[in-house]
Amino acid sequence: MKRTRILVVSTIIVLALGSSVYGLRLTFPNDKPVVRQDRWPDGLAELASSRTRVRGYGHNFGCDAYYYAGDAKAFNAFLAEYAKLKGTPLQLVIHPGLGVKGRAAQTDPDVRFDWLLYVDALMRSGVAKKDPPPKCRPTLHLYLGDNIGLDELLVPLEVEVKADNAIDDFVSEHTAKRGMFPEKPR
Repeated sequence: MKRTRILVVSTIIVLALGSSVYGLRLTFPNDKPVVRQDRWPDGLAELASSRTRVRGYGHNFGCDAYYYAGDAKAFNAFLAEYAKLKGTPLQLVIHPGLGVKGRAAQTDPDVRFDWLLYVDALMRSGVAKKDPPPKCRPTLHLYLGDNIGLDELLVPLEVEVKADNAIDDFVSEHTAKRGMFPEKPR
């Protein structure tokens, strides 16, 4: 009987604390504003609350993902606001193809998005208590497709631009294969 009580109490505790202990996902409704977090720079909550948002997810490890859909004009306006964030590194990662990856696709495969704002809150492990908490790192991911082309981008100089590793990996792999089978001279 005592073992059964311990098992029942343990089960209740695990179920009650599950999301905070195990980092289960939270869904942010599209029609509600995003609440500013402690380490977020001014303006990030307003940016994340953009009307072009189609999904939002987060978990208690301090990482949130906000998905957006729109055309090049909407993205460039979003990017201009992103460039105004102060005190945090700003990075745009450009991916080939439509944005149907990640959690949005797992939960709702019909969700299409053109860009994603990923907010990493940089957990404090190993940081001395006397040091100020680090700011979060919001990274913007753009998925090129029918709605937004590379030639339409207006990237502010404050934003670092990177290419998705998938393109570099493909080129390297293809080049290596060509080395094995060199093209015959014509």
